[in-house]
Amino acid sequence: KENSPPPTAESLTRFLRLLSAIETKAETLFHAKIASVLALLFTALRFLTLMRAVPEIFQESRKLVELLAGAGTQLFLAA
Repeated sequence: KENSPPPTAESLTRFLRLLSAIETKAETLFHAKIASVLALLFTALRFLTLMRAVPEIFQESRKLVELLAGAGTQLFLAA
């Protein structure tokens, strides 16, 4: 593209705004992925700990799962 005109101040400003919007959306999607994975893990662990056929050690670990869920929620909200 040897014949393309040089960038103007307006096109550079528009490019920077688009770049900022894309970065914001990418960050939001990243946080959404983290939240969905955490929700899936906590749901699976909670389901496993509520089953009667699960060994006692899993049922006792339910308190740990609840603490981790609270910590994960706080980390997500802080980010």
